[in-house]
Amino acid sequence: MNFQFFLVRKVKELIISAKAESLEKAFSNIANNLFEIMIDTSTLNNSTTKTIIIRDKDLKSLLYNYLRKLHNFASTESLVLGNVTNLSINLVNGEYMLTGNASGEAINRSHKIRSQVKQITDRNIIIKEDNGGCILQISVVADVIDEI
Repeated sequence: MNFQFFLVRKVKELIISAKAESLEKAFSNIANNLFEIMIDTSTLNNSTTKTIIIRDKDLKSLLYNYLRKLHNFASTESLVLGNVTNLSINLVNGEYMLTGNASGEAINRSHKIRSQVKQITDRNIIIKEDNGGCILQISVVADVIDEI
């Protein structure tokens, strides 16, 4: 008996989240979680580094635009940036300013693609800070690849 496997793409809205002891660490973690939807980020060799600088009026807009910028590297340069370091968020002249370095590599044949993130949305954004740390949440639209 012969079996055939087919790849099926389904467009889904997914919620990604991150929890950490600080706002900066949560922002770093959610970037990794975004790219983890696409591939196994533990396989990245971090041969390429991009500097990220974003300024925005509030934290929700900052999170949205930060993830859009990272996603833009994947869309336009085929880069998967799973490791964010030296991330800092400061209040400058009444606006939040995020700076950091994102490392990863170009998507290549050795990566098993799990899904393709089509869009970062501004829906379901949650930023919660308290004594226990920080929780972030945001929705993305992705083509999820299922084998059947």
